Order: sequence, then structure tokens, then C-alpha cells
Amino acid sequence: MSRASRVLSLAILNLAFLTPASLVGQERDVEPGQQEPRAPDVRFEPRSGQEIDERLSRLLDAAYTLWTRDTVLAADQTIEGDLLILQSTVRIEGGVQGSVYVVDGDLFLRPGAELAADVVVIGGGFYSSTKATVAGEVDYRPDLAFSVIPEDGGFRIFLAVEPLPVFEFHGLYGFGVPTYQRVDALTLSWGATLRVTGWAWRPDLAFDGRFRTGPAEFQGTVRQFWYPSSKLQFGWELERATRNNEEWIWGTLINTLSYFFAGEDIRNYYQADRAALTVERTPGPGLAPSFTAQYESSDSLRAQDYFVLFPNDSVQPNPPIDPGEIFSGIFSLTHRTERADPGVNARLLLEGAAADLDAAGDFGFLLAELRARWDQPTVAGQEVKVFVQARGDLAGTLPEQRWSAFGGVGTLPTFKAVEFRGPRLLFGSVSYFVPLLPWASESAAVNFVAHARGGSAWNEGESATFQSNLIFGLRVFFAEAGVAIDPRSGRVVAELVLVGDRKGGIVVP
Repeated sequence: MSRASRVLSLAILNLAFLTPASLVGQERDVEPGQQEPRAPDVRFEPRSGQEIDERLSRLLDAAYTLWTRDTVLAADQTIEGDLLILQSTVRIEGGVQGSVYVVDGDLFLRPGAELAADVVVIGGGFYSSTKATVAGEVDYRPDLAFSVIPEDGGFRIFLAVEPLPVFEFHGLYGFGVPTYQRVDALTLSWGATLRVTGWAWRPDLAFDGRFRTGPAEFQGTVRQFWYPSSKLQFGWELERATRNNEEWIWGTLINTLSYFFAGEDIRNYYQADRAALTVERTPGPGLAPSFTAQYESSDSLRAQDYFVLFPNDSVQPNPPIDPGEIFSGIFSLTHRTERADPGVNARLLLEGAAADLDAAGDFGFLLAELRARWDQPTVAGQEVKVFVQARGDLAGTLPEQRWSAFGGVGTLPTFKAVEFRGPRLLFGSVSYFVPLLPWASESAAVNFVAHARGGSAWNEGESATFQSNLIFGLRVFFAEAGVAIDPRSGRVVAELVLVGDRKGGIVVP
């Protein structure tokens, strides 16, 4: 072969590898007599009653473009109709005039990509740019183990369900992450789950034991649940635990670090012995109702002068509660978006307790709580987040173990930790994030942040008095440094805080 022929052959091979996705995609014909080449058949047997299976089955019964290798859809290219991607990595810069379904593959939406309908990713990865447009909904199911295998000249999609282990440790060989706070000091935990995998409803029995090094006492939780379907679970729980009502401010690990390094604990605690029966929809995207019948016996806990790296001038107190028994019914309705998807995440909770039944407890009340966060991208990778926490008595008088609090780093840094406390609480936050390295990936995110936060906690018969802070700073990965200003007093303090969510900090269900 001449040198010119070899060069021409190499050029043809390179052109084949670099051919845009729209030229290598295959169309599946559904009408006989059409001249376009028919793509390989894709076979799938949907599970009964599973919405995601029914959606995929409807796609396979219609016309679509099929891609089965890694491709790039260039910015000047468009796919007409629906697109099905099997076991491939696809990067879309152009347009798709239909829905995009990905099974056991990865989908990257680059800036400028325009999708006219839905994105459904099953058993793979989904990575989207804030500058990409999806006109429909995003249904991201990374934990649903759908796989694809070649079969009879085509492909078969099936659910590759790995059997759950009969015995499973929690955490690392059963050991959980240690926690540290002002009533228990260091708490060490160990837990495991035992399952009956051969039964249809897959019952399991879970145990978590905890040792509180401060008072040198053991606590624990025993939980037994049944799973009659993928959307329903029910069971019971017994426990002795240290509980609080401020987990919405930030996670347990960050609270541990805050207390250990700075002596600032953003939670108030009480001890509870609980027994509960629960029926609920399996947690996941969309609406998930839950109902719990619960007995609780509560006692106060005292703060101690435990070691902290940079102590305050005095020990942060832990307020007492109203010791006694509570028999209550708890209804909650949770809405979650797909993971990493903008939108509204919220929970509405109602707890009713009666004190005038024969075997009832010491308190009668009706408690309502609404917690919601709205995440919304704006322009050029910027993002706004709005958070609301509202909690209070609709009837009766709340015992102090149902009160909540805020104040200090994470909410209003110019005030003391959990300084504002009461049976009625209203807190809100509006945050804006501006990426300073817009070309960098999410793993290297650096943002200018601005927060406007305010709230009030008050008793029945009192008027709400609102306090607020304006906070400006820089967030790098999970750390945020800045200054907080009290507009009313003019006080300014520096704030350095870790956040449990790179762009949020406020915890939602």
C-alpha cells in the first residue's frame, strides 16, 4: 500500500471515530415498508404496577432513535423524536425534539443543550449544566439496577436485582461516625441489620446501640419493618435516645465539629423512651405520606463542662423540658425532587396528643410544622435558595420537649447559640450563590454567597419579635467564611462554618 493510501485510510478511520452522534444513531422503525434501516430490537418485560417500567415500555412501543455507543451530539445538530441510549456515555450540546431515555449509561447535558420533553435515566449517571434546557421533567433513578445484554441480534433490558444480604453491618463494620455534644460528650455507636430474604415481604430487624461517654450510659434503638411492595413499608420501633428539634439547622456531624472546636452547640436536647408503629410510603422522589402511633416518656438532660478546643467564657446551658408521657399520632407528608434536581423539597407534619383518655399521657396538644426549601437556578450558573421553617401549636399547650430554637452560627451568627426558643417558631432564609469559577466543575465550586435570614420564637399570648442578619462571604467546597451584620443593632461578627450541603446548609427531608 502506498504512503498516500495509508494516509487516506487513517483519515477515514479517524473520521469514523469522530462522526457526530446524529450520524451514528439508529432509528427504530414501527411502520412496515419504510426504507430506513431498522435498528436492533430492544426487548423488555415491565414489572406490574411500576411507573418507570410502564414509561420505558411505552417508549419501546413507539418510534425512537437508538444509540448503543459513546457519542456526542454537536451544538449544530438535532435529533427528531425520542432518543434511547443503552450502556453508553452520551454528551449532548445540540437539541432533541423529544424525550431522552438512558438505561445503564451516562448522560451529560452541556451548556446550550435543548431537550423538548423528558429526561429519564435508569441505572446510570446524569450530569446537567445549569445552562442546558429540559422542557419536561427529569426522572433520575441511579439506584435502580437496570442492565442491558445483547440477545438474538438485539438487546434485552432487565432488572439486575442483587439479593440483599442476610446480615449487614451499619457504617464501617457496624461502627457509626462518633458524635459530640454538650449533654452526652462523645457518643459511640454500633449497629447491624438481620433480614429474612426468602420471605416475600423481606422482614428485617435492625439494632443500633450507643454509648454516651459523658454520663457513661447505654442507649439503643431496635427497629423491625416489613416491605410488602416497593412503595409501602410498615413496622415498629423501640428506643431510648437523646433527641432534639433543631436538626433542620444542619447535620449531626457538622454540629459535632462546631461544638468540639468552638463550644457552640446548635441544638437543645432531652432524653426520650419511645415505642412507635409506622406505616409509610417508601421514601423517594415525589409525595410520601407517613403515619405513626407513638408513646414517648421524656426527661431533661443537663449540659456539662466537657472539653472543647476553643471554649466560651461559660458553659452553654441545656434548657429543661416538661417531664412526662405523651401518647400521640403523627402524620407527615413529604415531597422530594430527584437528587440534585432544582425544585421544592418540603415536609408537612401534624402531631396530635390527648391527655383526657383513660390510658393517655400528661399532655394534650396539636402541633404543626412546615419545612420547605426551594432551589432555583437563575443565570450564568447562579442560584437562589429559599428556606422556611414554621412550627407551633394549633391547639392545647406544647410541652417544652416540643419547643424549638435558633440563633448562632448557621442561623443568626450575631446572637448566641439557640438563643431564641419557644413553642412557636418562624424562620426564613433567602440565599444567593454566584460562581466565581464558572468554568470549573461542581467538585471545584467556589461561590460568592449572600444570605438574608430572620425569624422569631415566642410563647402563646406574646407577640412575635423578629430578628435578622445579613451575611456575605465566600464558600469553597463545604466551608463558608464571611461576615454577619445585624441591621438593627449594627453589630458585625465574622463567621466560619462548614455546611452540610454545598449550596444550602439548611437541612430538609
